Amino acid sequence: MTPNSPLSLPFAPKHLLRIQDGGWVSSVDVVEGDGGAGTIMKINFTEAVEDYKFVKDRHDVVDEAQHVFKYTVVDGGYLGSRLNTYCYEFKLEATGNGGSKGKLTVHYDTIDDSPLSKEEAGKLTFGMADF
Repeated sequence: MTPNSPLSLPFAPKHLLRIQDGGWVSSVDVVEGDGGAGTIMKINFTEAVEDYKFVKDRHDVVDEAQHVFKYTVVDGGYLGSRLNTYCYEFKLEATGNGGSKGKLTVHYDTIDDSPLSKEEAGKLTFGMADF
């Protein structure tokens, strides 16, 4: 399954990799790597995220030239409770007004092969568009 969310953002694509905190991130720790592909990060959440306390993700693609960032959740989050795997892909394109239009795609595999409900799918993108 791949829920897609088109985004219209007020900043240029070069700012893709900056962390945007909507009040739900308490800290970000680099577990391994230098921020490029292969980097593993642990994102710890505030009480605003009720379903889990952290996620560890692996950066699969960090392409600043193409404005693409793809990562896979490797620990925490919904792994093991509802999902076997899930990953996110952000792609931004410049617009004529100095802003950006973007697309967020979430690829996932559920444990029981049943599709996620609209509410469950919405939880996968919680905070993602809080720019």
